[in-house]
Formats: sequence, C-alpha cells, structure tokens
Amino acid sequence: MKKPVKAEVDYTDAAKALREFIADSDEKVLGLTDFGRFYAAYPQYRTVVKGHVKDVVASQGSGLIMGRQGVKLGRGVGSSSQTKSSPVPRPSSSEPGLDGSESPSKKAARAARFGNDAGQVAQISTYEKISLESQRVAAALEDAERTGGEVDWDSLVLKGTCTVLEKPFLRLTAPPDPSTVRPEPVLVQALQMVQDRLEKEGRSAYSWASDQLKSIRQDLRVQHIQNAFTVSVYEAHARAAIKYGAPDFQEFNQCTTQVRDLYATGLGEDSCKKEFTGYLLLYHVYCKARYRYPSSFITLSLCNPSNPRDLNDPEAHAHALDTALDGCNWTRFLRLYDSSPGLGKDLLRPVIKYVRVSFTRSCCAASKTVPKAFLLNMLKFPSEDEWKAFCAEFSLTMAGEDKQALDTKPSLQMLNEAISEGTVWS
Repeated sequence: MKKPVKAEVDYTDAAKALREFIADSDEKVLGLTDFGRFYAAYPQYRTVVKGHVKDVVASQGSGLIMGRQGVKLGRGVGSSSQTKSSPVPRPSSSEPGLDGSESPSKKAARAARFGNDAGQVAQISTYEKISLESQRVAAALEDAERTGGEVDWDSLVLKGTCTVLEKPFLRLTAPPDPSTVRPEPVLVQALQMVQDRLEKEGRSAYSWASDQLKSIRQDLRVQHIQNAFTVSVYEAHARAAIKYGAPDFQEFNQCTTQVRDLYATGLGEDSCKKEFTGYLLLYHVYCKARYRYPSSFITLSLCNPSNPRDLNDPEAHAHALDTALDGCNWTRFLRLYDSSPGLGKDLLRPVIKYVRVSFTRSCCAASKTVPKAFLLNMLKFPSEDEWKAFCAEFSLTMAGEDKQALDTKPSLQMLNEAISEGTVWS
C-alpha cells in the first residue's frame, strides 16, 4: 500500500488511509498495537485522531466502527449482521457445565433471558452499543469527512449539568451521561463540603471523604478540566490521605502522580510545589525503611536542596531525615521527626515505630538496663500511656521493683523478633 502524500493533512485523507490499512490487514478487528503500526506508517495523521476517538466512536456511513479496544468493520451502527470477532478460548472440558455439556433445559432458560434467538444476541458487538455522546462525535467526523474540514474537538467536550453536591464514586462502564456529571462551579462547592466535614469529624469521615474526592476527580477528568482548581482537588485528596488516612498510601500515590504532571504544565503555586516535593521525598524515606531499598535508589530520588541548613524547608528537612536514616542516627531522626513541617509527622507515622524499636534495640545491646526516663525523653513519646502501650506491644520487660528501668536481655530478643518478622510495621 502506497503512502498517500498530501500537501495539507485533513481527516478525509486519514480516514481513507485507515480504511485501506484495515482492508490490507489479515484481521478485521484491529487492536491498540495495530494503531501503533498505523501511526508509524502515517506519522502525518498522528494528530488527526485525538483522545475523543479513543473512547467510543462510530462512523455510520463508512462502515468503520472505532472503540476503546480497537477498530472494527461493519455495515453500520446497530447492525446485527455477522462480523468476525477475536477468538475466545474455550473453557477446559474438566469444568462441568462450561464445555457444552449443559442440559437442554438450562440452555433454553439462558436463551429465554436474552430473547428467542440467543445466537442473534451473541452477534451484537460491544462496538455497536453507541451512546448519544458517541453519536455526536461520529456525526462530527462524518461532517468533517464530507466537507473536507477539521473537527472542532472543543465543542464536543462533555459539559456536565448535574447540581447534586454529594455523589458516590462509580467506575465508568460506558461513556458518561452529562446529566450525572457536575460542572466546575458545583464541584467547587462539593470540595468545600468534603473539607468542612473532614475538619469536623476527622478520621471517622475519611472513607466517605475519599469516595467523594474520587468522584470529584472523575467529573473533572471526563470534562477535560485541567486548571488551578484541578490541582487543588488532587492536593486536597493527597493531604487528606496523609492526615486522616493513617496514611492511605494508595490514594496518596495516585494523587501525587497527577499533581506532578499538573505541576509540569505550569499549574500550581510554588509553595505547594515545595510542600509536595517534601512529601514525595518523605515517602521515599518510608519506602527505604520499610522495603529496604538501597541507598542509591533514594539518592537518585532525593534532590539536593538549595539551602540544606534551612530545616523549615520541606525538601531540606526530608533530605536531613534521609541522611539520618542512612546513618542509623536514630537520635537525630527522632529530633527531626518531632519538628517536621506540614504533614510530615503524619506521613512518617508508620516509620516512627520502626525507628523507636531500632533505637531501643541499640540501647539494649549496649547496656544491661536502660532508665525509663531516658527512653521517654529520647523516643519522643507524648505521654507515659503511649510508652506503656509500646512496651505491651513488643513485650518489653521492666527491671527492679519500681519498674523504672528496662531489662535489656529479654527485651532485646523481643525487639529483634519484631524487626526480623516485620511485626514492627503492623
């Protein structure tokens, strides 16, 4: 197939080239890798087919149907004509009821659920289940092909009309309906509602708040909204995951990944960029302590702060914590932890137990008894009750009648077991 050469690239050329590419292909269903080969063969058409076509697009007149999983040839949208489909592996004959050995009565009951002709239903492809939104896109593509013009993609962006503030998060299984998507002004109010309830109820409301924030993020994504408000939503969710999620590293990772991408586009305030850079570095410190990542891994991740002596700077503070962890300088680590800026203490909450155990183990290895007052001061326990809970959790033994010193011999064995078995992270 010869590569079409045109002085000016338009959708008509791209559509014709794609049809020829499909016609020359052995398969009638093209996957995403085939799209890659098409774009490699026709780099001039790379910008013609944009993100909207990747969702669900149908071209009724051309017999070309595009979907998230590929491209399919057919006689038109909604056509029930037989078309080729990708082979589906049959279940093993060792599985009863799945290899065709089903009783006729069960087959008849299953066919009745879908109508009188189960075979006819099986021929209807998911590519042919086109929503109203997809039909609008298909119509715009047809008009562009007929007139030789370009598609105004901005006019096809979904605009939500829902005014409900509280909406649960549900994964999309079909193109979104504008009546269920909230526009930006409503999302601003929804974010404020979530933040107010979190401040009032604290951790008990985190599960509900995280669900609401994911729903807000989804509404922003389907409407292609990327502005300062989008950044504030992801930042708010990341802060909530740290402060109220104990912390919730799964949501924290998802949000900070998006935040970094948004920062790269020029969005976001400089103070917030420094704050979240510090959080990311502290997360790497957590990974090093928890999963024993080598120092070189973190060295590549930790940037060199402009003023390493300014421990009020989140980047410099995280760098100092990483250095203390590398050198097993538990005293300095605990002191830096106690003065962490922002939400640093909340983010390092899982690490601090490991550091306290490691510090106590070092003391036990160096002395027969360790005064309780010394440990309370060095381990930065806010109260004696937390010290008692710490001793009970790791079965530490106190020496003497007044129980004012730690008996190091039995305690050292318990602390070694806690670190080797990983119970210090539970």
